[in-house]
Amino acid sequence: MFPRHIPTSDYTSVPYITVELPSYTSSYVPPVYTPLPYESSYAPDPDEPTYTPPNPYQTTSPTVVIVDPPQYTDHARNFTPVVGAPGVELRLPIDELQANYPDIWNMFCLALESMMALEESLDLSYYQISGIHGVPHIPWQYPIDTATQDPSRGYCTHGSALFSTWHRPYLILIEQLLYDHAVSEAAKFTGPDAQKYRDAAKKVRIPYWDWSSEATKSHLPAVVMVETLTVIKPAPGTGSPTQVTIPNPLFTYDFKRDDYRQTYFTGWFRDTDSTRRQPDANGVSRNPLADQELANTYDSRRQNTYNLFSIPSFQAFTSNAWDGGGAPNAWTSVESIHNNIHSNIGGSLGHMSYVDYAGFDPIFWFHHSNVDRLTAIYQAVWPGNNVMPQSASGTFARIIQPGDIDTIDTPLYPFRHPNGVEWTSRDISDAQSIFTYGYGYPEVPPQFYGQSDGVLQQFATTKVNELYRPVLSQSLTPAPAGGVVRREWVAHLAYDQSELVGALNVLLFLGDVPENVGNWQTEPNLVGECATFGDESATMSHVIKGTVPLTKALMDNHIGLDPKDVVKYLRENLHWVIKQGGYSVPVSQLKSLKVGISSTQVAYSDDYTQLAQWGQAETHYDITDGKDGGLQPNETYLVQSVEAPYVLPVNSTITRRYARLNL
Repeated sequence: MFPRHIPTSDYTSVPYITVELPSYTSSYVPPVYTPLPYESSYAPDPDEPTYTPPNPYQTTSPTVVIVDPPQYTDHARNFTPVVGAPGVELRLPIDELQANYPDIWNMFCLALESMMALEESLDLSYYQISGIHGVPHIPWQYPIDTATQDPSRGYCTHGSALFSTWHRPYLILIEQLLYDHAVSEAAKFTGPDAQKYRDAAKKVRIPYWDWSSEATKSHLPAVVMVETLTVIKPAPGTGSPTQVTIPNPLFTYDFKRDDYRQTYFTGWFRDTDSTRRQPDANGVSRNPLADQELANTYDSRRQNTYNLFSIPSFQAFTSNAWDGGGAPNAWTSVESIHNNIHSNIGGSLGHMSYVDYAGFDPIFWFHHSNVDRLTAIYQAVWPGNNVMPQSASGTFARIIQPGDIDTIDTPLYPFRHPNGVEWTSRDISDAQSIFTYGYGYPEVPPQFYGQSDGVLQQFATTKVNELYRPVLSQSLTPAPAGGVVRREWVAHLAYDQSELVGALNVLLFLGDVPENVGNWQTEPNLVGECATFGDESATMSHVIKGTVPLTKALMDNHIGLDPKDVVKYLRENLHWVIKQGGYSVPVSQLKSLKVGISSTQVAYSDDYTQLAQWGQAETHYDITDGKDGGLQPNETYLVQSVEAPYVLPVNSTITRRYARLNL
């Protein structure tokens, strides 16, 4: 549950540049309107049996169990230094890499195929590297230490200050291994074209999938949804470049060791011989369904991505952990957006929906390459913003005790430098640090290496505006310093993910909630969601947060952005529901859920080197008061905002309740 705290006199607001707010006094009086505790045509059937969410896990004993120890590749050192691929090359959008750089694309695919073919007991196999993230919950290139290791989980950090920084060396590690495979495969080519493949191999980097761009509109890359792929391979025996069709290594990963699955995996994953996306009742992947769900929330995702760069704290940018409240637009995070992607791809029982198994799906790497890209852009836009102390998060490498803290110097196990010292967030605390490890992005390109932070900051900010800034065409007023001002509306929500075990989604609708739960995430009136990343070990209280931008949905429904128009509309039409395992869960079962609605005057400059400037947020309690899971007027301490003037009529149920609370 949320810790109760009341702001004291030393409270200081976040350093946003405030925009003068035009005052408004509502003269709107609706016809006969009596708000109900929860207004929706949808309600769970009271005659249904008590709901028990399906759990793909089985409870396992927290003991390190190893079928056979992973075989070390580097016998002299017994660990693999994370140094990155040689040189500095751009990580590119996956569709662009495939379309415009066919030789590099070809070598990337051959490298991934080669790595996946390795025996799973090898420490540098695809299985072992993917398993660092979650199962098999065994040491990777470290000895067993029962006094310090937590075998209930993998090495990854989630809901953590270290979320972005831990995943960076993880990607660098697999990227340097893929580079080695690409160079090895290229060396097998013979003939006049052999050199071009060798040159292409040296440019191999992990591509990214930008799920917020206008180009993708959140659709899955087409190439990850097909079962076979046509590539050019060296012919056996001769090395002659030969066109062949292979099982697509981007479509799925086929597990090889049944004994590994039977020992390390649990539930239905134990009997599933390859990674699945949105599997149906027969275990068959449904990529088109994942694609449809992703595209259905594109507008919300794009606006959330843009809003990330107006968050002045790296902590709030990176982690979805609730940190005591903040400005409503800062309740989003790159981790919360990332969680929704995992959920949409995995569905109820797909590997991507669960922390323990997500790393095995090949799309994991393109997804996280984009998370790393957004982190690098943020570091360029906000130079000097770094990891700050926060409550420690669990990881296989250590058993967390009450009061433990993660800092910029917390070791990022199991990743080590050549001298054997563990990586820390300090190693990658600025945007230009990525060049040291062999890569850049189009928005953080290596030609800025050695230049001032200010030069890169202007370049990256311009790219953010070009890529993600909303189309500004309605309900605009001139900004005093040039540009325009628009009132932005956002739903901000938080809940304790430990209340309901496993993956779950809180979904927000404008209009009636459809009866068929299976269609919820593809319905056109779904405006957004806040998902957990399924974690069997999430049994301790852990409050997460997220946002659902509402402005575009309001305009699409021909609702003006003035509070006198929006408040009544949202009171009557905004509904939230909970979905878990393909079933609805009564909102009352998630007792910690808090959904609030706030609006803010936001100034958009004509100068694209400037970010949007958010003014003082106003929270509209008359929209959510009295609803299950809604933010109540006596819960102002949960959000950094002022209370908006009430729009609903003075004699309404809401206003009478509010008046009583303030007596």
